[in-house]
Amino acid sequence: MSDLSNTDSSIQLVDRTTVEKMTSLSKTQIYALMQEGKFPRQINLSARSVAWILAEITQWINDRKRDRDIKYSRTDSQ
Repeated sequence: MSDLSNTDSSIQLVDRTTVEKMTSLSKTQIYALMQEGKFPRQINLSARSVAWILAEITQWINDRKRDRDIKYSRTDSQ
């Protein structure tokens, strides 16, 4: 029997279509970024089904926003 004591019941999973909508990235772009280590890895649910952890996708989006804000705050102050 598996140990469920390490399972976080608050984790929400999203499918690829949702990830594409959230990020405006295509399937090809998502997998290319994953190969480069620049995008959260998927979780294999079955032989034909994958999902991503919503919090990781949200964090990735927030990181892009932060990078943008830093870039433009430097530009605006010069």
